Amino acid sequence: MLWNKESEGGDFKFCRDDEDDPTPFYGPTLIPYVIPHLCKFLGVGTIKKCRLVCRSWNYHATPVLKARTFIRIKLCTGDYDYQYQEWRLGTGIVEKLGFVKNLKIMSYTHTLPPLDLEKFPLIRNLKSIVVHFFIREDWQKDLCDKIILNSAPILEELKYEWYFHEDFSPCGGSTVFPKLKKLQLIAGLVQDPRPGNIQHEVVSQAITAVFPALKYLLINCNNLLDISKQEVLQ
Repeated sequence: MLWNKESEGGDFKFCRDDEDDPTPFYGPTLIPYVIPHLCKFLGVGTIKKCRLVCRSWNYHATPVLKARTFIRIKLCTGDYDYQYQEWRLGTGIVEKLGFVKNLKIMSYTHTLPPLDLEKFPLIRNLKSIVVHFFIREDWQKDLCDKIILNSAPILEELKYEWYFHEDFSPCGGSTVFPKLKKLQLIAGLVQDPRPGNIQHEVVSQAITAVFPALKYLLINCNNLLDISKQEVLQ
């Protein structure tokens, strides 16, 4: 913590949000620009509490909180005893989607799509997306692909995890992800390294064309070997 010494007598001026109040206060001063650095040593829960201290903490800690907070959306009922029930968008999710820039999409059970699926909010501000499909319906995959493609211009990290044979459609189109630096493709252990878990030609093309800024790639070693045969990693 930094202190602002006011006089040789050792008094310290106290920094307050209420600048219009002429009443002098003496005490420790925390320089505002130090707050983001302090947040590096704090957990998310602690940062949320610190934001309530004053306007300076709220202003400087909020961007850090946004960058470190994930919102989780389960595209399923969440109960194995009630499969094939209609999925409903939880209350408050829409508001949270406007706040955070990190999203995790999950599906664990067979679930029917909601009747008003077209009302799902348009999301274009995501920088990090994690996809975890243990069980996947077509409507879930289509919605997930739409979310990924809508944030393509600013998306920086994408983790795609599944446990069955499927294509990796975000790579297959003409949409370019100019800022994506980190890509993780994880196939389920049950079927991996079964041929077809990942479309090697599609991923190979994506590494060079769709993800031009890619710096980090996590993928199964067997799939990486097959991709290397496409001669794109040379």
